[in-house]
Amino acid sequence: MNIYDLNKKIAELGEIRVLLNIPINQSDSVEEKIFKKYLEVENVKEVAAYINELGYRIKSDRGKRKYIAQDISNILTDKDIKIENKKLKNIVIKLFYAHKRGAKNGNW
Repeated sequence: MNIYDLNKKIAELGEIRVLLNIPINQSDSVEEKIFKKYLEVENVKEVAAYINELGYRIKSDRGKRKYIAQDISNILTDKDIKIENKKLKNIVIKLFYAHKRGAKNGNW
C-alpha cells in the first residue's frame, strides 16, 4: 500500500465515522433505516431483524411478511432505491459488495 492509498482509506473511514453519527430517525423511510443500520452492523440478517422489530413488513404474494436477509440485500443493490443521503448510499453499496466478494473468496 502506498501513501496515496492510505490517505484515501483514511478519508473513507472519516466519511463513515461522520455517517455513523447520524441517528436513525423515526421519520426516516424504511430504506433509509436499512442503509443506516447496515452501515452500523454490516450484516443483512441483523438489519432484517432490526427492521422487523420496528414492525415493518414487506409485501408478498400472500400479503405481508417479515423481512429476510435477501430482502435487505435486494434493497441495498436496487439502483432505483432513492434515499436522501447519497453519500450514505454510495458507501453502504461499496461495503456490501466488498463483503460479498470477501465471502466468496473466503476472506472476512
